[in-house]
Amino acid sequence: MEIQQLYARQVHLLDAGDAHGWAATFTPDGSFSSPTYGEPVSGPDGLAGIVRQYRENAGKVGEIWRHITSDLEVGVLDEHTVRVRAHQLIVASAVGEQSRISRVVALDDVVTLTEDGWRTRSKTITRDDLA
Repeated sequence: MEIQQLYARQVHLLDAGDAHGWAATFTPDGSFSSPTYGEPVSGPDGLAGIVRQYRENAGKVGEIWRHITSDLEVGVLDEHTVRVRAHQLIVASAVGEQSRISRVVALDDVVTLTEDGWRTRSKTITRDDLA
């Protein structure tokens, strides 16, 4: 349940544009890799930059983007580390238009138990449309 809550918290923070809140769901050396955003980033500043870019990209096209996470599979690597695989639908909405699925992505993450709870150490995203 704690892992599921981490993923729910991450998408709510991301979709709300809370750059520092989203970055805080990662370990201090946490990394993020997605073909949507070019080179991988790591650390709080790099991670926060992803959220700002995400919001800017949505704003440029006049849309609100929401993430819907499904199919969470959690595999234990050791007593403090798990591998999480999941899928996300990114739904795009614009006023007066029907919402649509913008992208379907797969997540392959490593999540670590820290003093502050579960945090993402690495998040690797692949896009079905670029596979």
